[in-house]
Amino acid sequence: MNSLLNDQRFARLIETATVDETRAYTARICSLTVRKGVWKRARWRAGQIDAYRRNLQNSYLEIVDAKLNGIA
Repeated sequence: MNSLLNDQRFARLIETATVDETRAYTARICSLTVRKGVWKRARWRAGQIDAYRRNLQNSYLEIVDAKLNGIA
């Protein structure tokens, strides 16, 4: 999760989008894809989330919280 939400990765995505916005995989699309992947099963069956998925979700929330609140 840390690798997917790495600041350097997003910097490269933003840089690539400034060069060719029409064909670039943007930081926005990347963050939406990761978010959908993390929470996909949560929409299926709320009561049947295994421990691995729950840990992934907790990790995602901690990383995003740190980035939004300037902790990282």
